[in-house]
Amino acid sequence: MQEKKSSIISTCIACGICLVLLVIFLLFVFVFGAEEPVCQVQSETGDGESADTAAGKLAFTADVYEVQANQEMDMSQYLQCEGMSPEDVVWSSDSNRLAVGSKGHIVANDYGMNCNLVASSKTDDTVKAACVIRSGTEAEDFAWQVGALNGEQPENEAAEDGTVRLAYSKEDARLIDVKGTEREPGERNAGYTWNRKIFYKLEDVDPDSERDGQINSYRVEKKKFIDQETENEIEYEIYHHPDTDIIHKIVSIEYMPEKLGIVEYYYTDKGEVNFVYAYSDVNYTPSYAMPDRDGERYLCNKDTLVTWRIVKDGKMTNYCSGNGEKKRLTNSGFPNVNLYSDCSKEIKKKYDKKEKEILNMAYNVLDVAMNQEGISTITGYINEASGEGLDDAEVSLESEEYEEPLCKVETDQEGYYEIMVPTKEAEYQLHFQKEGYMEETLYGIEADVSEVSLSQEEVRLSCKDENEYDCELTFYDALNKSSDGNGMDRLDESMVTIRRGVNNRTGEAVFQGQVSGYRESVSLTPGMYTVQMSRDGYMDTYSSLFVSGETGNELAVYATPELKEDEYRIVLTWNEEPRDLDSHLFAPTDTGEAEDHHICYYHMEDKEGDHSLDVDDTDGYGPETTTISQIRRGQYKFYVCDYTNCSQDNEKSTQMSDSSATVRVYGSQGLIQTFYVPAHRSGVIWEVFEIRDGAVIPSQRYYDVIGNKSWWRSEK
Repeated sequence: MQEKKSSIISTCIACGICLVLLVIFLLFVFVFGAEEPVCQVQSETGDGESADTAAGKLAFTADVYEVQANQEMDMSQYLQCEGMSPEDVVWSSDSNRLAVGSKGHIVANDYGMNCNLVASSKTDDTVKAACVIRSGTEAEDFAWQVGALNGEQPENEAAEDGTVRLAYSKEDARLIDVKGTEREPGERNAGYTWNRKIFYKLEDVDPDSERDGQINSYRVEKKKFIDQETENEIEYEIYHHPDTDIIHKIVSIEYMPEKLGIVEYYYTDKGEVNFVYAYSDVNYTPSYAMPDRDGERYLCNKDTLVTWRIVKDGKMTNYCSGNGEKKRLTNSGFPNVNLYSDCSKEIKKKYDKKEKEILNMAYNVLDVAMNQEGISTITGYINEASGEGLDDAEVSLESEEYEEPLCKVETDQEGYYEIMVPTKEAEYQLHFQKEGYMEETLYGIEADVSEVSLSQEEVRLSCKDENEYDCELTFYDALNKSSDGNGMDRLDESMVTIRRGVNNRTGEAVFQGQVSGYRESVSLTPGMYTVQMSRDGYMDTYSSLFVSGETGNELAVYATPELKEDEYRIVLTWNEEPRDLDSHLFAPTDTGEAEDHHICYYHMEDKEGDHSLDVDDTDGYGPETTTISQIRRGQYKFYVCDYTNCSQDNEKSTQMSDSSATVRVYGSQGLIQTFYVPAHRSGVIWEVFEIRDGAVIPSQRYYDVIGNKSWWRSEK
């Protein structure tokens, strides 16, 4: 009995101890657990407020973000996400002016925009975070963008008011991943065949047909990037349908050591890959994927590779995925047609790899062309009066439209400057200054979507000097030679207008007067001037004159007679060295014969008389004058060749680049465009421009390899 009583007492004591411990535990949880909520979110009542939930935590790193209009920005990297996966976040906005993607990618569709971006949980809509997305005015946006591209603006740093400005760096803007492989090919079908209509409609395959060659009427846009894998510069030529603006063709030109890697992509109206042609060359010259040209062709249908064609040294081999395509190729007379199912494991493996690689490249290139803004470069040199490069000179870029400075850079030891701007239609001017020198301005830099390399003429800064110096101007006809055989015909009775600055065509004149003879002397203070020559029956001509006490202050001006509608004239001039620069015009032709379309010193006129090299200069200065008397349907390309050094196999010469070579293009309305040779570069071939559907499209490529193209150095 005593033992039973003792047991009951022990049990009661144990229960009491357990009860006390339970109370202590509950008090601990209540007191200490209440100090830290399970999570904190931004509530609907206002910025920065918090609410309790067990679902997770969302918070932006700032309350306000300023973004550039029409630029895609990934906002997920500025969202702190705890207790949930980023895949469980839903993105939205309170304005249709802000396009929002499912993964937090946004695009501000307008300038001066101010709206809310919201990130919330898929499973609990009380868990959310909000921030303000703002865009500046068009002028503010553009200035910020140019500043960021040239390293002037701090990237993604908070301003004094706490606003974080998100601007891409020049590395982000230029780097692209061409070979990303996220897309899988489609399912193959033995009956698939290649649709040849797209290629044969775009390219001028049949000289007798008016239904092909439509690519020549397309709007051409150019963009320039850096491949993040190879670090090579890549230039895209993007062809938009003139009515629908759909992209049907993109030419990718990669600048590789000693050669160009060229890939031509063709797309359907729906943006599907139709045809890809990959090859290499030392110069980019007019052509298309003719059957006998070396390179690899990839013929596609429904995201599958139906034919892989390899042409090497004139020998063709075809691999096709099914009987449908094999039958088409055989009926069309193509040799060496091999069915995929009959190939070795090694060939099949290569075919499969090529299929995925080419399809991904084609879609990556199309995505970049459509969605990533291109970058253009404005480049040039600043020299002293002696011609030596001037280092540490300040170069300031200003927008003509917004009339405000955009950025400042300094010249390097050789006087070189480079400024990056978005590839878009715009007009700029440059201001140059350095202590102890006269300030200069270069006016009228016109940019558009078809020009990615805006090479400017060399500008010289004179030491500060208030004296006046005599300058001698001489006026010549650029088309007609003198009757005495001594150079070009001299022109008298001209009106001469001189303005301060480079390419200043509309400013106040410092001199204006009628010249009775073909030579005029004027006195000017040191600096750069624009000389405008006007004469009845001739196009107005603009030339740059540098005045200094250290130089000769002489200028030869070449004017071209007026042109009729559909008539063009190209005038090339340069300095004393090299002695012989040559003009080369490649024109469309109704035949495949080279002599019908290549106008140069050994073939100065075509059979129809539509194209002619009127003046071939071989002893320095120029001019070399080429006339298109009747513009044809198709593509024109114009090159300048340094014959002096080509003929001596001196491909790395810098003579042409240092010659101040200038190409002026005239039409019936007057001077269309002026091109300046890229300065201080080795090379002997300058690809200047092309003409498509009457529009002059800059090329501005420079080559230091001749290759097997004998026309650059055929004997004279």
